[in-house]
Amino acid sequence: MSKWLAPFFLAVALPLTSSASLPSRLVLLLDGVSYRDVEALQQGTISKKIRGRQVPLQAFRHGYFPASRLISTFPSISDPAWTEILGNHPGPGYQRTYFSTTTGSQVSLNGVTSSAEYEIQMSWQMQGNLRRVTSYGSPVRSFRYELNEVVKSFLRSNGENFYALIHSTDSAQHLWGDIHSMLCALDEKLQELRATYRAREGKDLEILILSDHGNNHAGGGTRIGVKSFLARHGYRVTKSLVGPRDVVLPTAGIESWVEIHNSPSETTNLVQLLSHLAGVDLITARAPDQTNHFIVMNSKGELAVIESDAERNSFKYEIQTGDPLNFRSVVEALADNDELDANGFATADAWMAETLTHHYPLALERIVRGHTKLALNPASILISLDNAHVHSGWLLKRGIGLVRSGGTHGALDDINSTGVLLSSFAPTKDTSTSRAAALFDGFKGRPGSHRKENAAE
Repeated sequence: MSKWLAPFFLAVALPLTSSASLPSRLVLLLDGVSYRDVEALQQGTISKKIRGRQVPLQAFRHGYFPASRLISTFPSISDPAWTEILGNHPGPGYQRTYFSTTTGSQVSLNGVTSSAEYEIQMSWQMQGNLRRVTSYGSPVRSFRYELNEVVKSFLRSNGENFYALIHSTDSAQHLWGDIHSMLCALDEKLQELRATYRAREGKDLEILILSDHGNNHAGGGTRIGVKSFLARHGYRVTKSLVGPRDVVLPTAGIESWVEIHNSPSETTNLVQLLSHLAGVDLITARAPDQTNHFIVMNSKGELAVIESDAERNSFKYEIQTGDPLNFRSVVEALADNDELDANGFATADAWMAETLTHHYPLALERIVRGHTKLALNPASILISLDNAHVHSGWLLKRGIGLVRSGGTHGALDDINSTGVLLSSFAPTKDTSTSRAAALFDGFKGRPGSHRKENAAE
């Protein structure tokens, strides 16, 4: 009998040996979690009313370094942001519904049933179209499911890094979910996982938490009347560009930005026109007659031009009439620090250092990237809305109006754009989505990822 039992006990013991070790690092991708919410929980500066009394909420105070800012793309939305963070190739559009320059028309894909490259590269993410659809109706319940499944899947895995994507943190905030309580629950779950890991592996689990953008927590917002506005001024909103007065507005979800595809001959006129549309904060466009020049105009009609030097990764901000980004003091600080060259250019890193906490963080490089690198079919015009307005399809806005709405994202400003970077194993620093991969060895070991290029390219 003992000879028969020996192989059995050996087989049971094998999973505890180094050949079946759990991953050393859990990389947790949280959709739409703001730096300001995580920082507040670390600082213990927020509370929640429970049974008639205010109870302080705290999270990520034990075993984590202070949270850092992770500045998103513009538009500050998931697909381009996660693509930049992980160092993947850009997708055809900013979202799954996009304008194709090849066909000259709009392509519509279902964002729930389709998958982007970064989703395929996850060790775990929510599977099943029905489950993903219903998660938008009950995001807090879906969040509990996602947490439990991430932990179970992690404890059955091996390898060096484990990548998990949590969707419900974003959908909950769109529906006024209690993000602070959700993050506290996440911290508690991860503390349990760390204890289990330490008991099994005899060492601490490395945890890295990232998010792709923030959330403005501004409530439902007024739907911007961009289609009727353009129609009143002689433009035809359609699905394909045929005539010079045709415009295409790919629309998905409820967000605080708008993309417009139009004939280059109409760009300058449209920028001027759209500055008068209620709800517009900023309008950006690639200058139709100058490859490396980009227009920025605000709702007051103030105009500036961004000039890009791609070879040196540097930018120049030239005020024309007014200062739409309020960057005059930034330019003066760069000059005082000898960061501007003879032609008025400063490097992307210099601009980042001066604008990380600005109302429009890293605005120059984000605007340029938004019109050149974020998508294979970039928009002619990108509009950043104020936080009292949203852009969406009519039917979706009516549907979401039946429940209390929490807020959205997509705009250029700091509260829409500032995600979070949080680590249990090393101090982090404020950075951007375009720089994240280079800080973490290209996020190697992702399932389905076979790229050999440097992730910081």
